[in-house]
Amino acid sequence: MNINAALRYTIVSLTIMFYSNVVLSKKFRSSEVSQYMFVTYPVWVTLPGRVVDKNGRMIFRRYSMLFHKSGEFDLEYGLSNTMMFWCDRNGGDILVFHLHDKLMLQSFHLNSWKPKIDIHILTSMNDGLSSSGVYNGEYIKGDIFIDLTKQNYEDLIAVMGASEFIVDFGDKGDQLKFIVIKNEGEGKELYGLLENDIKRSILGSDDKRMDELTPVETKDMLVRCMKYRKTGL
Repeated sequence: MNINAALRYTIVSLTIMFYSNVVLSKKFRSSEVSQYMFVTYPVWVTLPGRVVDKNGRMIFRRYSMLFHKSGEFDLEYGLSNTMMFWCDRNGGDILVFHLHDKLMLQSFHLNSWKPKIDIHILTSMNDGLSSSGVYNGEYIKGDIFIDLTKQNYEDLIAVMGASEFIVDFGDKGDQLKFIVIKNEGEGKELYGLLENDIKRSILGSDDKRMDELTPVETKDMLVRCMKYRKTGL
């Protein structure tokens, strides 16, 4: 599944063009999720005022731009919250993959409920190594939920730290393809642009609240989760 350097460079270059207000074609494109690449910000954020939900879970979010295989960004989807990590104060953490409500699946309707579904994840790590695993999950109206357990914890943490990964599910092989942008090399400019756009999308023009939206790496997110379990916010 490894996405070669040339393709990665092309994706980064086209993304920067998008942010530079280059006019993109709006011809019809398939909205099937497998036709898209999720160009993803590598760190996690919590929403000011909504760090903990009504069920006592601390919610960390990750954002992506949707890049169609035709070589175009779909302006309709914009910046999407595509991943979440639910840190439960009583244990029972959950990894969530979220689909935009205008995307389509081949295996079943987007608004379906599948209480039991096999999730196959292929990962490519920063050191060039790759791995795969199959996990028990649940699908509810555009969200894929995978419980972190003693058996899969290390594997799923590795997925969150991977440079590229594919989430495969359904009897017709629907796939979510993620490329995680690094804050270095050809990705450095895009990293800064994505970070700024996430802040603007969440906080609007309220510059005074920018410090409330502090991105954290996966390892720091896990530390923060453990602290929340012990002492609360």
